[in-house]
Amino acid sequence: AAGAEDGACAVSALQRRVKKQVAAEAAETAEAAEAAGGESWGACSPWQCGAYHRGMPCQCNDLCRSYGNCCHNYEAVCKPTTSPEPMPAPTLAPSPSPSPS
Repeated sequence: AAGAEDGACAVSALQRRVKKQVAAEAAETAEAAEAAGGESWGACSPWQCGAYHRGMPCQCNDLCRSYGNCCHNYEAVCKPTTSPEPMPAPTLAPSPSPSPS
């Protein structure tokens, strides 16, 4: 029983350390966002589009619709890119006529 308690304590300590690290990374990212454009998280700015920013209250990437966590201005700022139109197949030049012999 003592071994199980030690294992539970180790897991609990690891969970606290990871939670603290995630919070620190989120704070650094939010500070960088404000320094870069004066925007705080809660809205997209062009430099945020396409990437996932862990710990942020909303996202500005293609998956945010699936997760229901898009920032209010995601569509207006990021406008997810659509697939480009396929290129038409090249037309082949006609074969040269055989020369008379």
